[in-house]
Amino acid sequence: MPDFKTKEEYEEWKAKKIQEALNAKELHQSVAPDKESNFSDSNTDSSMQPSKKKLKKIIILVVVAFILVVGIILYSSYPALDKSKFEGVYHAAKTIEGATSIGVNYQKFIEVLQNLSTEISIVKDRVANEKEVELLIIYNIAQLRYQLSLALWKTKIQDSGSLYERLGYICIGKSEKHAIELNKEYNIPISQFEGSRETLDPRFDMYIPENSIQLIWTKAREDIEKAEAILKGNKK
Repeated sequence: MPDFKTKEEYEEWKAKKIQEALNAKELHQSVAPDKESNFSDSNTDSSMQPSKKKLKKIIILVVVAFILVVGIILYSSYPALDKSKFEGVYHAAKTIEGATSIGVNYQKFIEVLQNLSTEISIVKDRVANEKEVELLIIYNIAQLRYQLSLALWKTKIQDSGSLYERLGYICIGKSEKHAIELNKEYNIPISQFEGSRETLDPRFDMYIPENSIQLIWTKAREDIEKAEAILKGNKK
């Protein structure tokens, strides 16, 4: 505090300090809203930053996108199916499928089946990857079904004139395993006879209806259709 020579000087100094204090208060009040505004802006900036939950979601999306890209790269590098290898099998299969659909005699059936078997044998030595092996297996299953139907057709011819052949049955012998497989795979009913009377005696042969051949052809046709879907890129 300065030295005052008169009381008037003291009162003047005192008034000056009071005014300075008042001015300082007004300045603080005028500045305070700006600070509050700055604080609000700070909150706005922080709200613009991604939350932990949002950040986690972004990370997951990035990981999924990465996996998809890697999958596409791996898929594109996987050996493609060479359809040209199966042209012969395809046409042979379509031939036997068409023949069995419109009607075929025994000798012609042997011919078209032999052609399919030959084409499959050729492709066996040319398959190079999993897709081609899968396709070959499907065609081979169809061929085996046709082979089974040929065996039953041959039996029917050999038993021509017998009682059960005249009744519309094909003898499959006494093999219970064979009968179970036919019933399970093709839903073919199995019958046994003692004379003209049906029986369940295991000492007697088992018989299946002669239309069992067509039922087997239907299954083979489904295999061929499945193979065609793979060749066309619409795997079933």
